[in-house]
Formats: sequence, C-alpha cells, structure tokens
Amino acid sequence: GQPIPCQCFVTGLKWPYVWTRDLSYAIDLGLWRFDPARSRNGLAFKLSDVRVPSAPQGLYPMQDTGSGGSWPISTDRVVWFLGARHLLGDPAFADKVYRALTDTLAQDQHYVFDASMGLYRGETSFLDWREQSYPGWTANDVRFIAQSYALSTNVLHYEALQLAVQMAERRHDPKAADYRTRAGELKAAINTRFWRGDRGLYMSYIGSDGMPIEAYDLL
Repeated sequence: GQPIPCQCFVTGLKWPYVWTRDLSYAIDLGLWRFDPARSRNGLAFKLSDVRVPSAPQGLYPMQDTGSGGSWPISTDRVVWFLGARHLLGDPAFADKVYRALTDTLAQDQHYVFDASMGLYRGETSFLDWREQSYPGWTANDVRFIAQSYALSTNVLHYEALQLAVQMAERRHDPKAADYRTRAGELKAAINTRFWRGDRGLYMSYIGSDGMPIEAYDLL
C-alpha cells in the first residue's frame, strides 16, 4: 500500500503511477530528448519477470488494464518498445530491451496471434475507454473485445517486429530473418484486413470473423 521509490515520470495528478501506455507514447513523442535517464528509469520500472517458478520464464513489459481488462484482453504492452527504441545508447538498457523484446514477441505469438487472420487480437490502444470506442453492450461482456483485432495494437506489434529485426541484426542473431518475415506478413495483413476502400480509411478495429466495423481512429 506504499509508493515504490522511482525517479520516473508519472501519468498525472489523478493517476500517480507509471502507466506503460502513457509513458511509452510520451517518450516516443519526444520526452526521451528532455530527460533520457528518467525515461529509462520509468520504462525499466515497468519490466517484470515471472513470479511463479513453475511457469515459463521471461522478461515482459507490464500490460496496463484497458476497459476490458488486462492482458490478453488488452495486448498493447508492446507500445513499451516504441519508447525504448530511442534509448538504446545505454548498453545495459539495450540488452534488457532485447531480452524483453524477444520474450514478449514469443509470448504474444503463442497466445494472441491468430494465424488464420494474420493479426494479433486485443483492444484498441489509443482510445482504451470502452464506452467511447466499442458497442454499449460490451460493458457487460468483453469477449467481443478480446476476440477482435485492433488497428492500433497491430501497428504496435509491427513496430516491435521492426525493432527486433534491427536489434537482432546488430547482434548477429539468426532470428532476424524470422522477424523480418513476420513483420512483412503482418504489414500485408493490416493493409488487407483493415483498409476500407469505399471509405478511404483504415478501420479502428474489426470483429473476430473479420466483420468490418464503422469506427475509425483520429490519431
């Protein structure tokens, strides 16, 4: 029940905590230039290993809760890498980023990637307040959100895969080729599944069966 000491950026007056989503977007949009040390501290604060010894081990960014719940209803924790990619000049931090990146991509590929659609399931990232972005009936049944596919969240996974290609190549890691293939396939799936030619827009999200939804991101 007590605050944990951390030289970090917090989300705001009413949210005195380090939120993965808010911090990562803010760092990516330029906060990393003003205080890179505090930015790294905040990102590192949101990393965790697995507390259950019998479970598969790894290092992962913590998923913020969304309106439907935490991971795997919300799956945009990969936004963490959007901020981290600007702060790789610190070798120790870069090594931690790469470990978290490989572990997170592997876990998401296993649990939230749908090979038949070529997309990752989960809630939208930018607007994560359910009442503003999803049908009213999802307030009492979040299964639709969990089974759907969001443009913003899939774009974040694409960016994470792109970063994985770059970091793997620098380390002469043969996984680079696999990451490059997966990134290319995800990009193609995003353009195929989300684009509405009759609207000239990408849909914000689509249903579990690929059903088009008349909703569009402003960001």
